[in-house]
Amino acid sequence: MLCFMSVHDDLSRRHFGKGLRDSTQVACVQKNRDIAQAKACGSGLLMTLAELQILIERMYSEKDRQRGTAATFLWFCEEVGELAAALREGTHEQKSSEFADVLAWLVTLANVNDVDLTAAIEAKYGQGCPGCGNIVCTCNAKP
Repeated sequence: MLCFMSVHDDLSRRHFGKGLRDSTQVACVQKNRDIAQAKACGSGLLMTLAELQILIERMYSEKDRQRGTAATFLWFCEEVGELAAALREGTHEQKSSEFADVLAWLVTLANVNDVDLTAAIEAKYGQGCPGCGNIVCTCNAKP
């Protein structure tokens, strides 16, 4: 069994530790640890984006950092191509698998570049659409 607690502790110290600015963020890390521990005990809770980022970091970071951003981006693009093919003519299972691969490689790119995806998503989309500011987008620019 994978212990999410140790995965989270490891990355929160190494990767996210430099981004913790106040007691609220520290409390969020503790909450994520509690969720991760419950998950490790089989509670059936869903994996968060932060937990996925930690998991990918733990599994692949040594290889990913040696490969670097440019080569990792090429792998990401290859997976997007595989997703495109699955969307065109794949089964639901193939589509699901390719979505998972694309997300994993996107997370890998973020890890290699020391980007906290949860913080990035919250900063850009946490208050609504970046264009119009509404929770339900009313922008005319994108259909």
